[in-house]
Parts: sequence; C-alpha cells; structure tokens
Amino acid sequence: MGSLGPEQAKDKDTESKNKWNIVLMALNGKATLNMVGKDGFQAELSLIDPFNGLILTDKKGLGRAWFVIEKDIEEPYVSLWDEKGLSRAVLGATEIKSSRTGEIRKRPISSLVFTNEKGNVIWEAP
Repeated sequence: MGSLGPEQAKDKDTESKNKWNIVLMALNGKATLNMVGKDGFQAELSLIDPFNGLILTDKKGLGRAWFVIEKDIEEPYVSLWDEKGLSRAVLGATEIKSSRTGEIRKRPISSLVFTNEKGNVIWEAP
C-alpha cells in the first residue's frame, strides 16, 4: 500500500482520459487518499502508520514535501526534500544526529532546521 508510481499514474490517466485521478484505499481501518495529476505529480493524504499526514511527490514519485505526525514523535512537522531524497528543511518537531558525537537531539515543535546536501545542519533556530 502506498503511492502510485509515475508509470501507474500515466497508465490510469491514459485509460480514463481524465486530467487527474483520485484513488481511495482502505485496509484494517486505515485509509489513504491519493490524488494524481496527468503529469504524474501526486498528493497523498495518509492515515497509515508510521506516516499520518500529507505527502506531496514529484513526477518521479519522490516525496518532496511532507506534513506528518509520526507515531514515535507525536508532534507535527513539515519537511522539504531535495531530488536525491534528502530532507533539507524541517519546520517543527524533529531529531538531529550530531555528525561529530553521534548524539541525537530532539528539537521542539517551534524549530526550524536547514541541512546541506550531505545532511549536515547548516542553520537551526531556536
């Protein structure tokens, strides 16, 4: 269960001749609503652990923007991802692993964190 890949989205669009598709999936009391544009862009509203939230994907099916309440973190965050699948900016609750010590710090919901292409923190507040 999860997002449709770009090829599946194109196939569905070709078959239906619509400009977009909406797919609702339900299993064991959990649900996912997946909206797919003709160009392959997707928006997925998921109520399935571990990612309860909204995920926006690019044409390749890569998650690029996430608004999520994770089961283990319990506080929401918004994360922007680059084309390589690396989180580059997080607003909200998150965890940061120190590249020097390996220590993991939990950040409050009021946090804003930017990382470089290697995943190292380049700016954070507060």
